[in-house]
Amino acid sequence: MVNAKSRDATPLNLTSTRLRYTKGTSLARLGASVEVIAWLLDHSSTQTVNVYTDNLPEHAAAINEALKGSWRMQLVAKMFCGQVVRSEASAIGGDNPRASRIHFQGISAATCGVNKACGLGGGIPLACYTCNNFQPWLDGPHEKVLSDLLQQRREKAQTLGDTHPLTTRQDKTIVAVINVMQRCEEIRQHDQVTHTNGSVA
Repeated sequence: MVNAKSRDATPLNLTSTRLRYTKGTSLARLGASVEVIAWLLDHSSTQTVNVYTDNLPEHAAAINEALKGSWRMQLVAKMFCGQVVRSEASAIGGDNPRASRIHFQGISAATCGVNKACGLGGGIPLACYTCNNFQPWLDGPHEKVLSDLLQQRREKAQTLGDTHPLTTRQDKTIVAVINVMQRCEEIRQHDQVTHTNGSVA
């Protein structure tokens, strides 16, 4: 009996596939080449090794830098899968705020489309940013969320190193929050153009 626990302290379902993915990802983090990873995991070729190397969360900082200069990349590199809403009233489940409203440090920030029935508990609201049922509000405190995440990452990087698993644990969430902020800015710019054009007309 291993008694392995997930990040939310629930029992972890360990399978041979999960262990292979963990090993492959760990090797990729250590800088092993695709050929070495393929050989160690007994792959017949290197074609499928990219599942261990392409999506490492520590790549998030470099990805964000790349996204800043490429609107084409911004269109495809989305960790955020939900839908930004202008207000709680326009959100799925927004008519039941007691069950669906999501807060960040006591500030109303978003609406959950399934009334927080996912069992994330303590993972809310950070884990929500990568959920397709998440509906962040246009005026939500997303900048504050990002600022806190980046500060936590900097502190961990100083003590543990930039590539330590605890340092990189929230990198996917960081990218998703950036995606939300980008989407909010797109909506604001659209509204401004619409308002300007309407005023001219």
